[in-house]
Amino acid sequence: MSQKQKLLFLSLFLMIGLFFNACLKDHVDDISDENNLKDSPFTSRIISKNEYQQNKNLLSRLQFFTSETDNKPNSDKDYYDVQNGIVVYTNETQYIEYMDGNLHSYTFSMRRSNSAENLIENIVFTYVPSDDDYEANIITYHLSAGQKQVFIETGHLTGNYTISDESIDLDFSVVAPKNSLPLPCTTNFTVYHLTPDTNETFVYSSTTNGNVIQNQCQHTLTGDPCYEYLVVEYDCPDSSSGGPSGSTGNPTAGGGGGTNDGSNDDLPSDPDVVTQPFIDLNQEQIKQRLTDYSNDDTIKAKMIEYRAKIPTDRKEIGARFRLISDSVFGAREATTRNGASVSYVPRYVTGEIVSVHIHVNEADVELDDGTILENQIPSPMYSQGDILEFFENIDDVADENKDKVTSILITREGTFALVVNDKDEAQNAATSIKNSDSHYEVFLYTFRLLVLKDSQNLSDADFVKRVVNFINTHSVNGQSMGISVYQATIADDGNTITDWRKL
Repeated sequence: MSQKQKLLFLSLFLMIGLFFNACLKDHVDDISDENNLKDSPFTSRIISKNEYQQNKNLLSRLQFFTSETDNKPNSDKDYYDVQNGIVVYTNETQYIEYMDGNLHSYTFSMRRSNSAENLIENIVFTYVPSDDDYEANIITYHLSAGQKQVFIETGHLTGNYTISDESIDLDFSVVAPKNSLPLPCTTNFTVYHLTPDTNETFVYSSTTNGNVIQNQCQHTLTGDPCYEYLVVEYDCPDSSSGGPSGSTGNPTAGGGGGTNDGSNDDLPSDPDVVTQPFIDLNQEQIKQRLTDYSNDDTIKAKMIEYRAKIPTDRKEIGARFRLISDSVFGAREATTRNGASVSYVPRYVTGEIVSVHIHVNEADVELDDGTILENQIPSPMYSQGDILEFFENIDDVADENKDKVTSILITREGTFALVVNDKDEAQNAATSIKNSDSHYEVFLYTFRLLVLKDSQNLSDADFVKRVVNFINTHSVNGQSMGISVYQATIADDGNTITDWRKL
């Protein structure tokens, strides 16, 4: 063979080798990609109350969260109370389908009285096809303050965190940790990440009875974070009673579900719970705004001053606040005071979005004709006049500030805040009541009927419930009034506000 032929043969051999190696590498890469990043089996969307109320089975379960003084689920009320101190926010829900609809669930944001601030608490209703009904679990994500703030801002959970799981009996009367399973039952938590750029899924972390496998987030895009999905499986031997239901009861490190190496080959075909962390962002933003207001030096000083006057003063006192620069409020006190009202001249000043006033324990009320009624007992909660004045304030301020309008009321029964939760609905109510005598009269009539009628024998706590019920349910032009009431949690010093809770 000539030297030229040898060179041609060697070149051809090298080309074939390189081509085969490239093909093999592509094939290996394809297999690796296929194993680690597959199309997501999860689909989810947020749906409104109007949509999920069409599901009668789900609605019947939510009715168990309605106490005697609350309203039925077809009202405008956003939440339900259950006797063991749970508030479920039902204005919207996270709907999830798994494996082409073989399993679906509804995840609601919830909150327990006195629960830690950094928790994300969800109640999950998972459809059971064999029963044509829903089972309920409480899933709690135990986060740091930084992790929760990141989730509020981005919808993404970062780093390591723990998850706990509790069951609710079918009659919804018992809420308990799932720690009563007979051994050797196991609970598997698996957290999957879905990458928004590729719509593919991988295992982020997994836990089986405390044994944690933590993987790195494979998503690299900034500003467009992964979405988390939690799959819970209860694995019990056939001989154990009660079937596949149960959990550790104690928080277990975030994730769960076998020996995954980051691939999703082991996706369960029939998991017990599929959910994702969900919070009502509007409620979180309102709570943060209330916290900012009540921590402002000017507003806080007036609240402390006024709170001290409740036992001894005989007249209301109040002030309005407007932003005079970034996060700096200026105060304007009421021009005149009466036993049951305050007034301002001028009525409003541009930029006034926060007001604070008190209802004293006993008042001397001066009527329009000059008659003074002594030793009157003011309401421990917002009066009809307070609510109407709140709507006047909404109507007065610029559109970009309507959702910031806040009326803080301090009474013997506590510290409350009237806030806007939907500025379009609130503006509709304000405009209708202002411009329509019929809407105004219906408002007054309904308040007297639902709140004031036979109220002389009510306890302060029950009167507060009536007012809250009215605010949550009264409609104007067929819409909610778009306002809500929050109550402050006060520290032992009697003045420091540690939390705001929606009523």
